[in-house]
Amino acid sequence: MSNPYLDYLAALVAAAKVASSLTGVSVVDGPRVSSESEKLRLFFGADIDPASGLSAEGTNTPSMPGLVDEDAFTILCVAECWYGGTDIAASRVQAFAIKDAVENLVDPAPDGRYQGVYSIAFAYLGSWQLYQAQTTKGAYVGLHFRIECQTRPVPS
Repeated sequence: MSNPYLDYLAALVAAAKVASSLTGVSVVDGPRVSSESEKLRLFFGADIDPASGLSAEGTNTPSMPGLVDEDAFTILCVAECWYGGTDIAASRVQAFAIKDAVENLVDPAPDGRYQGVYSIAFAYLGSWQLYQAQTTKGAYVGLHFRIECQTRPVPS
């Protein structure tokens, strides 16, 4: 049995890895890694609070006679920028550009399908939080954001 969260996340990560709007951005499926070699990184399913390990939230409405299962879930994401310089404004602009590129990827096709597996009732970017600091390694910006999604299985 297929899982809408896993299917949508895999399709979204695959689309992000080949998106021309994310050229030069390291796309990572899962929580953060300790390496800081890449200057621009995008994490899908990343923890907002590293101590919690939370990477997604979801609910399922079981089907009742005449109805279909519906799944609602949230994918937590982080866009990170490390430039090595002290221009925090440039890092902030780049972080929001990464978020904007993801926003263009989350929308389903006009027929409501995403990669042909699930009917997407809606998908959009929800709330976001901006973290920024001047470190010994330069300006750091972390933009945490949420992808909100509601799905229904495609009728057979």
